[in-house]
Amino acid sequence: MRQVDGSVEAVVSIQVTGMEGAPWEGHRAVGLLAAEDTVLVPDSPEDLVDTGQWFEVLVIPTSGRPDAPVERLGIAGIEAIRRVDDGRVTTAVLKLTRWSRYPSMIAPFDGDELKRQVREYSGDVWQALAAVGAISPELREIPEEVLRSVPELEARWRSWHIRFHSYQLPGDDDWSICPFISWPCHPYSSK
Repeated sequence: MRQVDGSVEAVVSIQVTGMEGAPWEGHRAVGLLAAEDTVLVPDSPEDLVDTGQWFEVLVIPTSGRPDAPVERLGIAGIEAIRRVDDGRVTTAVLKLTRWSRYPSMIAPFDGDELKRQVREYSGDVWQALAAVGAISPELREIPEEVLRSVPELEARWRSWHIRFHSYQLPGDDDWSICPFISWPCHPYSSK
């Protein structure tokens, strides 16, 4: 998900559902797209696996391009990794209900080296991923101004994708839904 210059194209926020108007208040954790349908949440909060709450994944573009929309993706399932001694959830892997249009944020790395780094950093998966070169360290935080920009980004994207077709009176030559639907519409009669 890095651009050619090495900057980040998008960030991932794990959100409480229903916070569309205030995503900065719904933000619970930072995630990483590991694949188009998988998000890794290092240092996962305990409430992410609370069956009384539900969450969604918010992929927020940082590029400002009009063809780069904010994505709200549902969570189909969670694989939680927890410590044996205290039962604390340390990392979660989220399977998404549909694919993201954005690619993985994690560069290839050596799994054995990651395990060594996780031990070296006392279980800090963020630091371990950065140490093996899999992620940029700045991915660990999402600035609040990025979260506050989400409602405007979503509204702007929607406005860029609405086209208007004008007509004087219903049924005149400029009024037709036929170009937008297929069968059973016949745009021209054979009278």
